[in-house]
Amino acid sequence: DDRYISDEEAFTSYASSDCLNCGPPSAWVRKENACNAAYIRNGAAGACTDTLVSGSSCQPTCNTGYTVSGTSSCLNRVLTRATCSPNLCTVSTDPSKDGSDGSLYCINGGTIGGTTGSCTCTGCDAGYSGT
Repeated sequence: DDRYISDEEAFTSYASSDCLNCGPPSAWVRKENACNAAYIRNGAAGACTDTLVSGSSCQPTCNTGYTVSGTSSCLNRVLTRATCSPNLCTVSTDPSKDGSDGSLYCINGGTIGGTTGSCTCTGCDAGYSGT
């Protein structure tokens, strides 16, 4: 579940500890009331960090071809994550465009469909045929 931080994320090493292999509590300290908002699928952290304080929010960014929905927020160590949703595909005149960024070149015309990463080309212009 993406809403909760894992145990690995809930603890951080305590740099001033004299005992490197003692384990909690002497070598590790719990990140109090914070969430790890540094990761977003199909995007980048933007203003988000791995120690987003409870009661606050941040704005991640999305990769080309994706649109952000909402903000990421933390409340009582529960993360509500923004999402990056794929855009509808658009036609391109650049033959190198393969749909991975939401832009697809459709040889001999046709109709572009699908969303970023799953673009399709269906139907051909008059006078062309193919599969």
